Amino acid sequence: MAMAERRTPEAFLAARVDELDGHWLELLCGCGARAFYPLKLLAKKYGAKRIDQLYGRFKCQQCGGRPVRVAVTNSPARGPQYPDAWSVTLLEG
Repeated sequence: MAMAERRTPEAFLAARVDELDGHWLELLCGCGARAFYPLKLLAKKYGAKRIDQLYGRFKCQQCGGRPVRVAVTNSPARGPQYPDAWSVTLLEG
């Protein structure tokens, strides 16, 4: 799947984790903690599963809570110095 052309939540949710090498999962907890996981590592463990099938497994390492925002990004580095960085929100609330 050519994710570069189809950066939509639906496209990422329909993709298997092992198809998303080179992307990162961004998790934001209600306590304010933020974590980035390379999808390459999740693919080694969960392979053909989709991200939406893994939501229940995500927990904050600081407080143990569930994420309030889940996104896919091409880089954990952001800001004006990284003009090609992008993020697509998959779950919020």
